[in-house]
Amino acid sequence: MDYQDDIVRLYTQTDMPVREIARAVGVSPTTVNHVIKTRGVTPRNSKLMDGMIEAICEMRRQGRSNTHIVNVTGLSKQRVS
Repeated sequence: MDYQDDIVRLYTQTDMPVREIARAVGVSPTTVNHVIKTRGVTPRNSKLMDGMIEAICEMRRQGRSNTHIVNVTGLSKQRVS
């Protein structure tokens, strides 16, 4: 098992923050995030809860502005762009 397998295992089977995983494996948090992305692991994103993406899409179909979507969802403009 290589360090990337360790990263995926720790990320998916524990609630360890990325920084702690990085320390445990001996890599940077950037490397942890890169491995998670390239291995196709679903990110732990507490802000994009179930239904949030669908709600944003619906607001876009209704012609709502990014500012409106940011105000309703509490997400950053960058996240909803």
